[in-house]
Amino acid sequence: MQIQSLFKRGLNFPGFVKGSILQTISTFQSKRDFPFVPGRKNIILVPGAFCTSSVMNRLGARLAEHNFNIFLPSDIPYYYGPLANLCPLSEAARSFINDVYSIMGRYGIDEFYVVGHSNGGLIPLVALNMDIGGKYTRAFRGVITLATPFKGTDVARIVKPILPVAKDILPNRNLIDGIKGAREKIILCLQSRDDFLVPPEYQYPDGVEPYGLDGFNHMDFIVGSEKQMKDVALIIREAIDGRGN
Repeated sequence: MQIQSLFKRGLNFPGFVKGSILQTISTFQSKRDFPFVPGRKNIILVPGAFCTSSVMNRLGARLAEHNFNIFLPSDIPYYYGPLANLCPLSEAARSFINDVYSIMGRYGIDEFYVVGHSNGGLIPLVALNMDIGGKYTRAFRGVITLATPFKGTDVARIVKPILPVAKDILPNRNLIDGIKGAREKIILCLQSRDDFLVPPEYQYPDGVEPYGLDGFNHMDFIVGSEKQMKDVALIIREAIDGRGN
C-alpha cells in the first residue's frame, strides 16, 4: 500500500472506532418489528459481522418512512451481541435462507429485495448456491450492498486465526465468482469512500460501477448521523424504484 494511501486510511481510524462503539451498543438493543402492509415492496435487512439484526433498526425505520415493508432476520451465529455473525459465510447463508422461507410463508410474500451491510451484502448472494427448487432465487429481486467486501479486506489476514468468517473474506479475491446469477442480482453497491475497515476499491465486484459516498466510514450506513441515514434510505428507494415492479 502506498504511503499516501496508508496515511489517508489512518485518518479514518477515529471514525471507525466511534462507529464500532455505536454498533456494539446497538447489538444489545431489541430487534424492531415493523408493521406489514400488503402490496408494498419488501426489504430484508442483513447485518454484517459482529452484529445482531438490531443494528439495522435505524436504517429500517428510515426505509419504512418510504413505504417499504421491512424485515429483520434472526441473529446469525454466533448469535449474541457483538459475537453475532462471526460464522463462515456458508453457515450465515444457510441461516438466512431459512429465515427468508419463514418470512415468505408467514406474510405470504413472493418477492423481496435485500439491503446488506458489509458481509451482509454477501450472505444473500452465497445463499443462491443453497436454493433447492428455485423458490428463493425467483423471489429475490436484487440486493443493494453497503460497504460490502466483494474483494475481501486486508484486515482479514490479521484476524483470521480467531474469526471463522475472516477466512472467507481474505483480500484480492472475487468473492462472488462461482455463484451462479450473483452478479445479476446486484442492483447497487454503495461505497464508503472514507472506510477504514474495507478499502473503497474492494467494495464492488469487477464490472460494477459503485455509488461512492464521501464522508462515510464503514459503520455510518447503520449507526451514522440522521442525515446519513436519510440519505442512504433515499438512495435505496430510488434504486429500487428504478428497478420497476
